[in-house]
Amino acid sequence: AGGTTTIYMDYGYSLSSSESSVSDTFIAGGITHEYGACANATYCGSGMSDHADTDYLRENMAPSSVTTVTQINDGTGADNFFRRYRYLFVPTQTGTFNFGVNSDDASEVALFPGDGYGGGYNTTHPFGAHTVLGYWYGGHGTGTCGTSGTVGSYDLTSGQGYWMDYYFSESGGGQYAQTCIRYPGGSYLVVSTTNFPG
Repeated sequence: AGGTTTIYMDYGYSLSSSESSVSDTFIAGGITHEYGACANATYCGSGMSDHADTDYLRENMAPSSVTTVTQINDGTGADNFFRRYRYLFVPTQTGTFNFGVNSDDASEVALFPGDGYGGGYNTTHPFGAHTVLGYWYGGHGTGTCGTSGTVGSYDLTSGQGYWMDYYFSESGGGQYAQTCIRYPGGSYLVVSTTNFPG
């Protein structure tokens, strides 16, 4: 007591030596979930037609609520709204992973470098452009996660944490927000704290 100690965190920097682990450093067991109105027809729902539109929404849509959830698999809501989920994915094996989405209307899942939010939560690229891993833009009904929309892949290292950001927006009619991950040689699993405890 009464002294000061400087702590340096080089999280995700492969050349740093560390006595800690991702699981000991970050609180596991939850996915951050934002919900809010999204009535801008140019960008929301069926208007969310590409990554640039999604980034516009990330920067400009303010949530009306922020909660913690245990899965990204939600078919509730009314018209003209968005959902945004942020989670730390820690793979238990090294290899090429696949990422998919299923939504009504548009959605995108992206990997953010570092924690991706150092310039502010609504800053688009504070540490360089993030990598879009899977998407299904525009207006449409639901499909199947892992086959609908465009599926992406990315090489991940066991035990390293990766910040993921899933963005969904809805215009009118039915609604659904879901994202999934497939381990190398495995099947697609819905992102949840049960399937991927982190």
